[in-house]
Amino acid sequence: MVVVMGFSVTHDAYAQFEEEEAKNSLFYYSGYAGDEKIELNLQMEDKLVFGSYIMERTGDLFIFKGTLSTDRTTLEVLIFDDQDKYVASLQADLISEENSFAKEIKGRLIPVNKAKPVAVNLTKMAELANAAYPFDTQSSYLGE
Repeated sequence: MVVVMGFSVTHDAYAQFEEEEAKNSLFYYSGYAGDEKIELNLQMEDKLVFGSYIMERTGDLFIFKGTLSTDRTTLEVLIFDDQDKYVASLQADLISEENSFAKEIKGRLIPVNKAKPVAVNLTKMAELANAAYPFDTQSSYLGE
């Protein structure tokens, strides 16, 4: 049995990849908060940012939400643990290159327990363009 699958990308999706600063995007980062290795998912909807990250060593999951500056170069977020308790804030710069918006995130995580702030250094590993119009699933290959 041979299964043939296919999809077509709409013009809107191509346009999203061509934009230097996508307005609604999902990013995946890997890096460090202090000495702790973390994996972070960041979603942007205009000037709102939210997402989650996991500490690789412990498996602890944290949720965050906040805002992106008007010039799209900095973000400030509040961080909550898995019990929805406010535990820290993050102030960071988004380091962009000509063809790579927010290629790196560099900043500091400030715990609410008055512990010493830690440096955050993250590198973008993947980016999903605007999910509102990514694919035309009405393809003859899908039998629709």
